[in-house]
Formats: sequence, C-alpha cells, structure tokens
Amino acid sequence: MDAHGVGEFDDPSDLGRIGSDLNRDLGRADPVPPLLPYLCDRTEPTMELSELLEASVPADPDTTFFEQGIEAASVVVALVRGVRDQAPDKFIETLHHELWRKLPRFSGHDGPVQRYAPQWPRGRPGKGAGSFERRLLGCVNAELNGDLSGGKKAGKAVLEALSAHPGPVLVSIQVPTSQWPRGRTAELETLIRFWLELELEERACPILVVPVLKPPRKMRWLLRRRINAALDDIAATFHDTGAVRVLDALDNVGALDADQWSLREDVKEIARGKSIAAEIGELFDDDGLPMSEAAEGLRTILAAAHRERSTG
Repeated sequence: MDAHGVGEFDDPSDLGRIGSDLNRDLGRADPVPPLLPYLCDRTEPTMELSELLEASVPADPDTTFFEQGIEAASVVVALVRGVRDQAPDKFIETLHHELWRKLPRFSGHDGPVQRYAPQWPRGRPGKGAGSFERRLLGCVNAELNGDLSGGKKAGKAVLEALSAHPGPVLVSIQVPTSQWPRGRTAELETLIRFWLELELEERACPILVVPVLKPPRKMRWLLRRRINAALDDIAATFHDTGAVRVLDALDNVGALDADQWSLREDVKEIARGKSIAAEIGELFDDDGLPMSEAAEGLRTILAAAHRERSTG
C-alpha cells in the first residue's frame, strides 16, 4: 500500500480533517467531514459573535483596557435559540472549531479551544436566586473539576480552572425549554450574572458563554410567547453591559447560502472539480430548508459528486 502523508496538526479538531483526507485518498464511502455541511449558513449570528468578542479586547494588545478607556470584559454571553430542526447543537460545534480561527485579534492563541458544557441545575424554579446560583456553581464545578461540591472552595476551584486556560474558552449550557415555568426567566438572568460577575483577571481572550434554547418544533403559542418575552426582558436588562447579546432565532438555509458554500475550497476539493450548483438548485425551494435537512442534502450531493469523479 502506498504511504499517505497527513502532515502535522496543532488542534485536536484537525484530526477530523485529517481523517477525511485519508478517507478521500482511500476511496472510502463518506469523504465529507461531519461539520462541513453545517457551514453552509449561520453567517449573521457568527458575525454578531465575532463583533461581541472583538469589542471586548483592546485594539492594541500591548496596552491595557484601562489605558484605552475600554471596560474589560473577561466574559461575554450570547443566547442562541433554534428549534431542533435548525440544529443549534451543530451551530455550537461549528463555533467551537471555526469561530476563533476567523478572528485576527486572537491570532496569538493558536491552541485548541477549551470547551465546557455544564448541566442545567436540577430543581424546580422559584426557590430564589441564591438557591439556583449555588446549584449552578455545583454544576459548573462538576464540569470543570469533576467535583459536585459547592461553596467558597468550589468558587475558587472554578476560577482557577478557567484561569488555567488564557486562550479561547467556550461554555455552552442547554436551557430547558419543553416548558417555561414561572421563575425560568429569573434563573436565566441569574446564570448570566453568575458568569459576568466572576472575579477573573483581565483576559486577552474573553470566555464565550452560550446558553442554548432548543424548543420543540411544534411548540404552542403560549410557550413561544413566554420564551420570546423572556429573551426581550434579558436583552433589555443587560443592554448597558455591552457583554450580552440575544441572537436572532436560527432560521432556514436558502439556496443562495448553499451556492456560496459550494464555492469553498474544501468543498470544491471534495467534489474534485464537479459543479454541484444544479443539484443544489433542485434541493431547495423558495422557503429554504431547516438546517438539519439542508445539511443532510448537501452531504449527499457532495458525496455523490466525489464518487462520480473518483470512479469516472
């Protein structure tokens, strides 16, 4: 068998790319990297996140926030929402692997992005902010340090764990949305304050905290109204901080977005020179497609083009 060189990698996420390169070289069935079809859209929320992150660091890395008159933001929070068909979980994965690479302000942090996903605290809403915050601290400490205990020692351990990663850090947490009981909005506000008020030292690369709301596709109008009202309240409450953003709901992917995606160099490499514009045109209608459906269709089209060129 011929030798296959895969080069070097600095980021664990490169392993997926290297594996896909090997699959293509060996003619295996699925030459398409798992996240590639999910990069066909989400430009607007990604740009909002880029702006939020870049606005939180000084323009000149050799000066401090104080010298530039900029209020330091060691943590920024972006609320993401999208029904399951819009694949919000995949959006978080693409942020993990792609977002910081596109930001020249953070070019000095080429190491892997540290990702955490603490659980939402168990218990019924309405028991008070203090009770929720203690349970939240326990969940965060469990994710960062494997320790379920709370209290001052847990708070110190959380700060030490986060300070050990001066580069990019992504924290995502799933907010329960099958119902929206009284007290849920207050809990979400407490969660945001918990992160914003952490006594972290000034960071050259802020921590990005992403609460993810993933309501059912066929939710009742009352649930929709409660969630929308909650997010409006949060946007108003934290507007003056400049460190919190409520992103628009993830929406359908359009044919134009998919056409632009087909021009990516990695997509063209897999297609091996075959245009897939006609197939994309047949896949989409005027209303576009939910991300999960669009990604699966694009994966099938791209894999078929690859096989056609490989065997033709």
